[in-house]
Amino acid sequence: MALEVQRGAANRPVLSTDVKVILLSVLNAALVAGGGAFQRLNAQRNGHPIWSGWMLLAIVCLAPSFLVVSWAYSIGGKMSLFVPVTAVGYIFSLLLARFAFDEKVGGLEWLGCAIVIVGVAITARPR
Repeated sequence: MALEVQRGAANRPVLSTDVKVILLSVLNAALVAGGGAFQRLNAQRNGHPIWSGWMLLAIVCLAPSFLVVSWAYSIGGKMSLFVPVTAVGYIFSLLLARFAFDEKVGGLEWLGCAIVIVGVAITARPR
């Protein structure tokens, strides 16, 4: 019987589908926030408005995000989990704006960030 339990445990995936979907959702949010940051850097420079190294980096971030979404759904991910968790992208963007671009971020923005964190935590809770 102990052998059967071990064999069953070996066939069980290390991460549940929901955990994989959450991780892919956070990855997607980071890619989108990174792409937005590179687009912002592109807008701050002089030269051709579209073709630049910054724009290429934005494409490198944004193009794979489509594949990450497809991957999350292809493994059986639920839209009701994946899409709400991508809201962490707002947090990433706010942090990039504040610390990478030295933008002023007020108390209401930080409150909104906290609300997003609570919402994502509620959505991504174990079921």
